[in-house]
Amino acid sequence: MHEHIINQIVITVGQWGQFGGQEYEQRFESLLRQLQKATGLDREGAVRFIERQIAGEDAA
Repeated sequence: MHEHIINQIVITVGQWGQFGGQEYEQRFESLLRQLQKATGLDREGAVRFIERQIAGEDAA
């Protein structure tokens, strides 16, 4: 489940960067809250979790 949420966050960040707009910002915030709930982490912890997961994929 975590992997799916992280994948959706990565896609949303890419779209937000490319197209801008409040829609993508709201989607990002919603997905981040879902990840926080799923992991029990606060916002900062969830962001670090995403960073570690992405760094781990890059190393693989």
